[in-house]
Amino acid sequence: MNHARSTDVWVDGGRDGSRGEWWVGAFGFHERQRNRLVPPNQGCQNRHTISKGVKTMRRLVLDADGFAVAMHDLLGHAVMGELMMNSIISARLGRDLDAMSLLEAKAISQLSINTRISLLEEIMQSEGWDQDFPFVIPVLRELFAMRNKLAHSLAFGHDTNDSGDLTAVRRSFRRGAATQEGISLAKIVGLARSAHFVTTVEMSFLQVRAVPIAYWTAE
Repeated sequence: MNHARSTDVWVDGGRDGSRGEWWVGAFGFHERQRNRLVPPNQGCQNRHTISKGVKTMRRLVLDADGFAVAMHDLLGHAVMGELMMNSIISARLGRDLDAMSLLEAKAISQLSINTRISLLEEIMQSEGWDQDFPFVIPVLRELFAMRNKLAHSLAFGHDTNDSGDLTAVRRSFRRGAATQEGISLAKIVGLARSAHFVTTVEMSFLQVRAVPIAYWTAE
């Protein structure tokens, strides 16, 4: 007798390894094997194994996707921070708009990230801007340190730390020695949030202060 409905779902495989079929209907989870229907309270071990496997696969996919999105967001803020640094430094050091454009395109962009951060820090301290924007330099240093760490390491799975936070295991190699480190998703998300505010808000104000008056007066 066939109790399956049009909405039932069939899966091949008997609960004891023999050939059979599973079906899920309105009244529970059943197994049909050798032309007989097994009651819902049997075959539970296979059902739980399938469910556990599906949950594990779903969790791994979600973990990987979550880290991919967070790292993509972080790298985007790093690019914005780099462009804003080039613009602010060039605006402060250039004599006019032509010199600013030349510095930004040919000179400042050729410097290392650490050199540009140090140069921006010197400019901010000399102008007193560091008092108004105290978080710009620390966030930029942390942002690019994390970017370099992610860029020079390989994903080596996911884990959960003692506090229950999801952690990405990263492995890097230097001079033949392997180093393994865990980076929490919460840290990446928090840093991305801080970097977003610094690169889109605070550095925009710095850019306005750094641009010479001639830019605004069209002289």
